[in-house]
Amino acid sequence: MIRSSFMVAVLALSGCHNACQDICFKMRDYAESECGLVVPEGDLDACLDAQAGSNSRDQRGVCRDYNTQHDIADEWGCEELQDYFDAQ
Repeated sequence: MIRSSFMVAVLALSGCHNACQDICFKMRDYAESECGLVVPEGDLDACLDAQAGSNSRDQRGVCRDYNTQHDIADEWGCEELQDYFDAQ
């Protein structure tokens, strides 16, 4: 009983992200690795919240189709990522 409760808690805390939320992580990774930016955790959380639930439901197919680092580089320049994430 305790073991199954523990597993439920671990799964609940690990969180699942939808395709649009996954792009938030990829945008952050690109901003940090290719642009040398530091993305505050709060800004990543804001991106994840903006793409949660019904906010991105209609866009998830597009997010699944255009989610590579190359796609992100085509859409976002370093200055745009800096502005979006309020990065330093």
